[in-house]
Amino acid sequence: MRNNLVRRTFAPRADNWSCSVPSCFYRLHEGTGSACADALGNGGDLTLAASGTATPWANRPWITFDGTNHYVQKGSDSYLRTIFRLDQAYQQIFQGIDFYWDGGATGPEALIFIGTSDNLVGGWGVTINSSSQVVLTTRGVGASNHTDSPFTGYSMAASSNVRISLLVELRYASATTADAVLYANGASVSSLTGVNLVANSATAVFGSVETSGSQAYTLGAQPSGTSSRARLLNSAASNGRLSRWWASRHTTLDTALGLALAKDLYRYPGELPRCMNGL
Repeated sequence: MRNNLVRRTFAPRADNWSCSVPSCFYRLHEGTGSACADALGNGGDLTLAASGTATPWANRPWITFDGTNHYVQKGSDSYLRTIFRLDQAYQQIFQGIDFYWDGGATGPEALIFIGTSDNLVGGWGVTINSSSQVVLTTRGVGASNHTDSPFTGYSMAASSNVRISLLVELRYASATTADAVLYANGASVSSLTGVNLVANSATAVFGSVETSGSQAYTLGAQPSGTSSRARLLNSAASNGRLSRWWASRHTTLDTALGLALAKDLYRYPGELPRCMNGL
């Protein structure tokens, strides 16, 4: 018997997904070479430093760092600056990353750092400290040092050899302060209130002096001077791996969006987050 049902063509989900807010999604799953592309086509390619060996892609789609000279780097990028600047209008900034955690010793070790390439005039990012806590690290313009603010309500110490989906939400509080919420595996687990972005005698919130030649976007390390890095992932004999970096910037505060985004990034790794469709 002939099947007379109307045949339908279904477009891939990505073809039906649209987001107008500044955002990027680096899946970090290339598995070879030194370039990592933004799946949304917004930000420029990231470069995997010291990619001549097989080590970084040995556990693809994860990037495995060696604690010495492997990290992911992007220089000046006008689009990424629209996401991460703290001196322009924003109500929420999200940074999400998948982190494979083996339960080993820790650093501090940097997961994500947004700052100047020499790290002398500031930046901000996410690190892991020696207590297996997620830390929001900030440095204002001209500050004498970084300020590390641990999310004390959460520790990865009880986990081992697992994927942990981390999302940090930065909320505007005032011209010089921010609140932050940490999500892990799709749940809200800890928060910070009134993080001082101009601590340690800073003269301004980081972002005021961002110029085309000084910006750096780094995964798995933190700039510590010209062409040098500190807090390298795996430098403390751990075995952390990174994959799937999401970031977005929002000018309207939506207190429910963080949890929805955290759930999507955790449940559907590698897919574009459904809650962002149409925003």
